[in-house]
Amino acid sequence: IGGDVIGGVPSAKVSAIRSPSRTVVFADAGFGNPVTPCNYLRAPSDSLFVAGKVHFCHQDTANVAYADGHVESTDKKHLYNPGTPAVGALSEDDSAYDLE
Repeated sequence: IGGDVIGGVPSAKVSAIRSPSRTVVFADAGFGNPVTPCNYLRAPSDSLFVAGKVHFCHQDTANVAYADGHVESTDKKHLYNPGTPAVGALSEDDSAYDLE
């Protein structure tokens, strides 16, 4: 969770997650229009958020895996741009990504 192998930023330890049942670990991800898939899911405050959004590719829903192990399909898209309507965030702020 988090981190950037190329940038040298270590990932978070599972024990550091405050709310595993509400913290996204993996999701369908991409950027642009048409959507280009990507390997990094970014929180809205991340400077690279534009290149690591959630891709709502399953009839306007996205599959999301959480830190406690459960998986959900969601259509709750936040912070999307009309120019790239298939991608967005899972929350208006960083709360779904366990960041303050």
